[in-house]
Amino acid sequence: MTDSLYAKTSNRPGLRANNESWAIGLCKQIPLYGIVSMIVIAGESKFMFERLLPHMRVNTIYDIDLQALKKRGIRGIITDLDNTLVGAKEPLATPELVRWLDDVRDSGFKVVIVSNNNRTRVSKFAEPLNLTYIHAARKPANKAFRKALSLLELPAEQTVVIGDQMMTDVLGGNRMGLQTILVNPVSPGDEGVMTRVNRRLEKIALARLRKKGLWPKEDSK
Repeated sequence: MTDSLYAKTSNRPGLRANNESWAIGLCKQIPLYGIVSMIVIAGESKFMFERLLPHMRVNTIYDIDLQALKKRGIRGIITDLDNTLVGAKEPLATPELVRWLDDVRDSGFKVVIVSNNNRTRVSKFAEPLNLTYIHAARKPANKAFRKALSLLELPAEQTVVIGDQMMTDVLGGNRMGLQTILVNPVSPGDEGVMTRVNRRLEKIALARLRKKGLWPKEDSK
């Protein structure tokens, strides 16, 4: 587990707000999601690269210390679906995931799924679990994160975002002042075309982060 990668740099001023807002706005018009974030990153904005740094990294959701989150004041969880909770082609929750969600609820956390996938996919997964969800979220745009916070009835500082993509989950959560946890994708081979493109862009971003000393060089992600 790697903690506080983004926390070391998140308080620095001077973000290129105009370019970033334009890029995120483009997500709302066409389904590029995290891809357009690279338009800003390509402008060599150091601060934009830092927005891609999660507060914590773990292998899977099952490696998250729920009690440690509670001690840090976290009361709500915004989680991605595909390749975060289950593989992208897995239609329903696994028994292991059901047990984990029971632990999450028993620990007092509120949970909402925020996914860029369509209503059919997200509803069929979430409804049997009695989970609130937001589909077609267009992450990293702010709108879905704001809606999720409203559904949770919690402020950003009491909420964590869990996801497998830096370009959508981490970037979107960090922009909103949320804690962010990056997990490894459950089943990389099941990823769609747009996600695979995002992964290539992610590698470009990681190379830049390593060059700036913001990401471990020995890390294989």
